[in-house]
Amino acid sequence: MIDDRSCVDARALFERVIGNFPPERARPLWERWARYEYQYGDLEAALKLEKRMAEVYPVGVYSLFLAFSSLTTFSITKIHQSSV
Repeated sequence: MIDDRSCVDARALFERVIGNFPPERARPLWERWARYEYQYGDLEAALKLEKRMAEVYPVGVYSLFLAFSSLTTFSITKIHQSSV
């Protein structure tokens, strides 16, 4: 189980690293972070990340999220329940 402190640390690391790469090279980092948020994060964090990714990658971002949902244990119900 990942505790709240681990999520905070992981988010801080992502934020520190993501600005060091241009968008075309950073996509694997964004994708990995999305998988992490879907699996371990809460609804608010997942929605915030989706919005940021849509700004960085305006074309095709929602097909990316659909792909993640089939590859991970992502469940909007699970995320919603954990944030209530």
